[in-house]
Amino acid sequence: MLSGFYLINKQENITSSDLVITLKKKLNLKKIGHTGTLDKFANGLMILPFGEFTAFSETFLHSDKEYIASVEFGKSTDSGDRDGTVLSEWNIEKINQFYFDNLELIKTEILKIQETEIQIAPKVSALKIGGVRQSELFRQNISFEEKKRNIKIYELDFENLTEHGFELKVKVSSGTYIRKLVMDLSEKLNFPMYVKNLKRTKISNFKLEDSFTIEEILENRNKFFELEKMLPIPIIKTNLRDRILNGAQIKLDIIPKEFLIQDENGFLLAWCNKQNETLYNYKKVFQGKTNIPFQGNVKK
Repeated sequence: MLSGFYLINKQENITSSDLVITLKKKLNLKKIGHTGTLDKFANGLMILPFGEFTAFSETFLHSDKEYIASVEFGKSTDSGDRDGTVLSEWNIEKINQFYFDNLELIKTEILKIQETEIQIAPKVSALKIGGVRQSELFRQNISFEEKKRNIKIYELDFENLTEHGFELKVKVSSGTYIRKLVMDLSEKLNFPMYVKNLKRTKISNFKLEDSFTIEEILENRNKFFELEKMLPIPIIKTNLRDRILNGAQIKLDIIPKEFLIQDENGFLLAWCNKQNETLYNYKKVFQGKTNIPFQGNVKK
């Protein structure tokens, strides 16, 4: 089975699920997943594992991510972005008066965003309650308990601050909603604002510059990344292929913290992690039909 990782530069106005479905259908892929969605209005980097490598989705799903958000003053929406229903909108005079009267406070509160450690997910989100998206429940005026999550903001900076808005750059832990950071800032200042544009620029060590558009990938399906580039962990080779595929362990002199097992022909057999000095666990046993590394036609 052909397996790899597509690094997609998602464009605006397409949902993450539609993007995945399009690739699966047009490239005739049996399995394809994602490692974190982007809202329809957002753009930027998505990592889509396919084939046997969908097993590695969780590795990148929980990775740190970096974003650039364009925040506009004077209007707030129920979703915190430009696609939401407008809740409040100020005229230019009112915006300017608040901005110039409270400029230093605005700067201070933007920087205080980095102190956020617990976030309540926005009501308009893809999080599910009882199998139903929060956004659907919210639109139907069905009450539900909002979910809290621990987050970490590793880096935060802003620039181009004017009476029109500012640009926010952040590096955050997985699961952090950038638009909710802006919604909370708006509420704290009592000053309407929303995320006009949002771009994901990095996932783990992978940058937006490494990615391809969906059009480029549909033109050349080999524009994918091999496992060794995506997951640079030790590879152990063995001629005990059947033993591995049956779930039995082989004796290893040294057990790395995390490693892959290949047969002598380069086919992937298992993904493992260390249990103790003499034992390891199988995180995933493959069918031994995926060859690694495959040197896909990718950017170097």
